[in-house]
Amino acid sequence: MAPIFFESVALEDQHPSVSGKRILVVDDEKDQLEVIQQILKKDFDVVTCNSGLAALEKLKRETFDLILCDVKMPGVDGVDIYNWIKNNRPEMTPKILFSTGDVLGPKFEKVMREDKPAHILKPYNIKCLQSKVRSLLEAGRGQEPS
Repeated sequence: MAPIFFESVALEDQHPSVSGKRILVVDDEKDQLEVIQQILKKDFDVVTCNSGLAALEKLKRETFDLILCDVKMPGVDGVDIYNWIKNNRPEMTPKILFSTGDVLGPKFEKVMREDKPAHILKPYNIKCLQSKVRSLLEAGRGQEPS
């Protein structure tokens, strides 16, 4: 695959309080992981996982300032990760930013209705993704800032 180049806006000068924060990106699509990492790596410490199971292993040992997680993945999906965090690391529950490009299934619709976590739609608009991540980190939580 040819390298992907992005003209992403560096956030460190405008928002020094969020630079260097750790973000876990979970997506089963390798191309999506590479794109997100390219967009965010200038300003954040980005850790990637290509499966929900790998993400759970990371979450058992590490803490992140934000988790950008695909909803629909084979095996352990985004809702499974969310439920594990709710039960095992509740302080991280509001730090989740879901991403989806599909029609929402009943499991995710229930989470959206009950907990209202932050979410972003694929395909990503680079500035929109950067803005959403920055806003959530500045708010100190993953839920939509009020």
